[in-house]
Amino acid sequence: MDSSSNEKIKKYMKEDGIHFVPVWRIFGFSGANMAVNLYMGITMIMSYYLNGYVGMAVVLASSFSTIMRLWDGVTDPIVGFLIDKFGGRFGKPGCVL
Repeated sequence: MDSSSNEKIKKYMKEDGIHFVPVWRIFGFSGANMAVNLYMGITMIMSYYLNGYVGMAVVLASSFSTIMRLWDGVTDPIVGFLIDKFGGRFGKPGCVL
């Protein structure tokens, strides 16, 4: 590692070696939970709309949503593993934002 990346790493460490996180990163982390809640709300609105106004069965409408969530549950760990395993611009090894 070069000296600039060492300075970036030291910026987020205290004297005793404990890492700390700025407040804006904590808010960014909680954004994932907000995205899940927004998705749930949009799914409920979609189910209400498709059942009440379009006349599509709720089971059919919710199955589309369920299939998307299951596929996301399969692909997310795979992509996370690939990002963690291989270094690069967005990978973990030596990457400090």
